[in-house]
Amino acid sequence: MARHLLFLPLLLVALSAHAQTPLARPDLDLRVNGAINALARAPDGGMVVGGSFVSVDGVARTNLARLRSDGTLDPDWNPSADASVYTLAMDSNANIYVGGQFTHIGGIARGYLAKLSDTGVVDPSWNPAPAGLVSILALDGAGSIYVGGSFTSVGADGSSATPHSHLARFTTDATGALDVAWNPAPNGSVRALALDAAAIYVGGQFSSIGGVTRNGLARLAVSSAGSADATWYPAISNSPSLPVVFALMLDGAGSIYVGGGFNMVNGTARSGLAKISLADSGTLQAFWNPTPGSYIDYVLLDGGYVYLGGAGVTINGVALPTLMRATAAGAADPAWNPSANGPVAALIADGSGGVYAGGGFSSIAGQQHYALAHVDGTGAASATPDVEARATVNAMIKQHDGGMIVAGNFLRADGLTRTHVLRLLPDDTIDPDWQVAFNAPPLRLAVDSADDVFAVGQFTLVGGSFRQGLAKLRGHGSGGVDPTWNPDLAGNMPQAVVVAGDDAVYLGGFSFLGKYSDTGNGARDTTWNPIPDNQITALAVGGPSLYVAGFFSTIAGQPIAHLAKFDVSHAWIPHGTPARPFR
Repeated sequence: MARHLLFLPLLLVALSAHAQTPLARPDLDLRVNGAINALARAPDGGMVVGGSFVSVDGVARTNLARLRSDGTLDPDWNPSADASVYTLAMDSNANIYVGGQFTHIGGIARGYLAKLSDTGVVDPSWNPAPAGLVSILALDGAGSIYVGGSFTSVGADGSSATPHSHLARFTTDATGALDVAWNPAPNGSVRALALDAAAIYVGGQFSSIGGVTRNGLARLAVSSAGSADATWYPAISNSPSLPVVFALMLDGAGSIYVGGGFNMVNGTARSGLAKISLADSGTLQAFWNPTPGSYIDYVLLDGGYVYLGGAGVTINGVALPTLMRATAAGAADPAWNPSANGPVAALIADGSGGVYAGGGFSSIAGQQHYALAHVDGTGAASATPDVEARATVNAMIKQHDGGMIVAGNFLRADGLTRTHVLRLLPDDTIDPDWQVAFNAPPLRLAVDSADDVFAVGQFTLVGGSFRQGLAKLRGHGSGGVDPTWNPDLAGNMPQAVVVAGDDAVYLGGFSFLGKYSDTGNGARDTTWNPIPDNQITALAVGGPSLYVAGFFSTIAGQPIAHLAKFDVSHAWIPHGTPARPFR
């Protein structure tokens, strides 16, 4: 007996180890588009990309990568940054200056700013160390680099740090010494810079700079202490909030293009974009007004066109473009319409009438491209590497036939296009036929006895059909959205869903809880209406009981907080009688 007892602990250890080892399947390679914030063209025709991503075409790259001149990923260049890259600048020797939110790059400690060689090696001496996020860089070609962002000091931490807020000038050689005398000291973040021989133009979200009042835009002297030009004063406003300038581009002919978040320039309406004279006080060029109607993050001049990248907004139900171009005369070019489905944050010219666009999109010009695309002069997109981020799974639910529905923020699974939802077969492999596309990830799932699927989330399109945060999907075959089931929720946005044993569908949201049919158009049972006084966040069914959780303090007229239980085992509640929770 003692000998048997001796082996029992070993057996328990073996069983425990086995229980903690995942099975071989499912093991899905889920991917979603990353984000590109900056692009820089290399002298050899290659390109450096910076942003927020974990891989390029499936190859590990963390927030920074280099493409060769043929557009393929450089396999040898890999100075990973441990957090997002927001800006890049490249000098004539192909040294690359990198700014962002990182604290380590290429395995070396570098706070928010680093200098790399053409081969991706971190400069061991150059270390200006701004103590905060770097948003924008500009090289003057004469041995200095201008750095803008959200920092308030420069140099080592603690007592040895030098106070220097939001904008600084450093040497590009040796250790990257700070020019202490040049200190415009804007009182808010700097997001855009443009240089000419005599001045530097600064955009951001500030109200004073160089010792004078300036809202989001200023011209500074590159000599002396960086004082603001007293005469050049275009008035940017964004009533009722402070304006922000994200993009600046000099045209070389006496004007500057200004993009950002603002609605007025010199008392004239301008929605996020303006062309301003460099002469006199900064006169608005009234004839130039493509009216993009969105936040403009990037402006590029090339071949007589002004290319505009931005975040895009929806006005009066119309989605405005995140990438467009305008003529020098100020007219939008309607024939060039790549139609990215997400923000465009960076642009560089390809030298032949097209552009490379980087941003937070997953498709452009009707094709799937993750965060990076080449768009030619006709507006057509061509192949570029996919820049990818980690996918997430929000919900999964088992079907009665052994299959499983999985939902989350992913666009590709094991090389197959699966837009935010997929089905696993009973053997835990991806169903090759079942495919439904959502325009935003579902957050909660439920299934009925026929294995049909109910999804709630922030989506508005499912399989090409309008569905405001709620949809029913066919659970087998090729999937697809149920064309009929579309309950009238009277403006309520559901945040929780569960299906009871009799296939009644329960939906909960902000101060709303209802019971709906799982067939037809999803009619509501108006006799069952236990109104909560606050948000419902989760629903569950166990036998005859419906469990309701959320932020409420009363429900169905009863002082029950956060968690309530209803008996749903029989004919529900007689007409005219309030639904009553029980404990």
